[in-house]
Amino acid sequence: MTPPFRARTIYAVSQLYRTAAVSNAVVTLPAFISYQRYVSTFATGREPNYPFLVRIWAGMALLWGVSFWDISKDPIKHRDLIKYSYVEKLVTSAAVLNAYRPDRDGRREVPRRLVGLVLVTDAMWIPMFVWAQLKIKKATT
Repeated sequence: MTPPFRARTIYAVSQLYRTAAVSNAVVTLPAFISYQRYVSTFATGREPNYPFLVRIWAGMALLWGVSFWDISKDPIKHRDLIKYSYVEKLVTSAAVLNAYRPDRDGRREVPRRLVGLVLVTDAMWIPMFVWAQLKIKKATT
């Protein structure tokens, strides 16, 4: 890989992960600041009443955002973390989609708005993170 192409690749991956880190912070911090307002944004009908689970999810997502920030600072040095970034997004997406499937009574565990949020905050990142891993692998071989 030529040095200018390698530098552009590293820069692109760095910017991708910096954007992902900011995105995670923007989506998760409101859960700590105003739980009631946060859940009412996504609830349709009966609002969930389990602040602990929402906050622990938000805390874990914020922690992943911190790891994304670390990757963004040096994608080559932190290249081994990249695979965990898309695995985390895949697990979250699969869990939410599974919770959206109707049960025998036709009820869903999560509202459609939450599924929409997860598509934007998790599912859409998966192919970009896979791309990043492939590009960084190529840049280091």
